[in-house]
Amino acid sequence: RWTKTHTVDALFELGQRMRFPWAPVQSPGDILRSPQLNGRDFFVEMDHPETGSVLKFPGVPYKFSRGFIHKKKPAQLPGEDNVMIYQKELGISEEELKRLVSQHII
Repeated sequence: RWTKTHTVDALFELGQRMRFPWAPVQSPGDILRSPQLNGRDFFVEMDHPETGSVLKFPGVPYKFSRGFIHKKKPAQLPGEDNVMIYQKELGISEEELKRLVSQHII
């Protein structure tokens, strides 16, 4: 009950003064609005391959004094590389893969 009478920032500052190892839990929206992360250009905008919209994705968690590393594309979609894995990693032929798909095994 006591914590409900204080703001998150006030509780965080009090904990810092008392040397408590705590920090506020942030929502995804809080993180997207973070002045620190936005000031460091942490988020990168990328086209989403299914929706066609532009979304913000987390960038690399570190910065170097020279050069800039950034993500080239968003994380892969579920199942995006399945055919390659079935054929190259597991050695399933194209014909066998078609048969397994048609029988709803894969």
